[in-house]
Amino acid sequence: MSDPLDRTPDWLCADVIARLLESGRTEWSDPRDGTLRSILLDDRPCFLACGIFRPHLPWRIPAELLPEIAPDSIAFSHQLQSAARADLFDLPRRALKYTDFPNGLDEPAEGRFPDLLVHGGEVGGEGGDLRASREAVRHYLLAVMHADRCVGRLLDALDRSPRRDRTVVVLWSDHGWHLGTKYHFGKSTLWEDSAACVLIVKDPRHAASARRHCNAPVNLIDLYPTLCALAGVAPPCTIAGHDLGPLLVSPDAPWKTVSLTSSEAGFDSITDGRYRYIRNGDRLTQREFYDHATDPEERTNLATKASARPIVERLEQALRQALAPRDRAGTEPDPHNDE
Repeated sequence: MSDPLDRTPDWLCADVIARLLESGRTEWSDPRDGTLRSILLDDRPCFLACGIFRPHLPWRIPAELLPEIAPDSIAFSHQLQSAARADLFDLPRRALKYTDFPNGLDEPAEGRFPDLLVHGGEVGGEGGDLRASREAVRHYLLAVMHADRCVGRLLDALDRSPRRDRTVVVLWSDHGWHLGTKYHFGKSTLWEDSAACVLIVKDPRHAASARRHCNAPVNLIDLYPTLCALAGVAPPCTIAGHDLGPLLVSPDAPWKTVSLTSSEAGFDSITDGRYRYIRNGDRLTQREFYDHATDPEERTNLATKASARPIVERLEQALRQALAPRDRAGTEPDPHNDE
């Protein structure tokens, strides 16, 4: 059994900042050496950051949250497992490295997802693989709920503080997570489930755009220049990224920049908001193209379709432009470009 919610590191971290916002001063015992530390918040502008570990592995959840999601409410079946494997058949060979069939679909699966299924069957008997899968998904969702409650503690404190109407709030995650899609349990892929992340910005000066959704393809490297602009600070000329200020004023404002995600030399992915284009090396046969308007789960690779060629060529050019700063700086050559 894990610690109660209010004794978890995530909650304690959020609570320190929440108490600081509520009273202007807070004290805590440093877990490293037991030293009593304190912070005094005066009226000067400041930057407060709170890192929340969950839903990172391990998914160790406070016991009080377990009843919030029933195991049987998670829809996971052998049909879904088969569909996840079948979804890989139109992938180029080199893209399989991001799945749990890294050696090819004719070889045994290896990785976190098949290990989960095998272990569940071994300890749980008939149907144990499904129960293990459901529990994994359930605990991931509970970990997200845990993080949500920590964020709620912070936002409630901000609402009660005198800084409520003069504080910019930014909430973001570092990546997404596959829960069996592309036959993979994990991150570090170039598909939407891993490349997409949470990003919410609230600026009380732009009430007209509050609670509005923005479809522009932005990137986490855009946060630095954005925060500098919001604070009235000139960012260094050497940094990458774009100021998201125009989108905070009007979420529908024109935005021509694509969002780039890279894994290693030669493995890159971009999205322009509707399409995702993935290049797994220089060979045309090793590319992927998905239309999120008709295929939001990226199940059908259209890269080899003649009808998609004009869009693929446009996105290839956009990818080259996005990579240009990195290429000018120099990268290690891809040793597999002859595949």
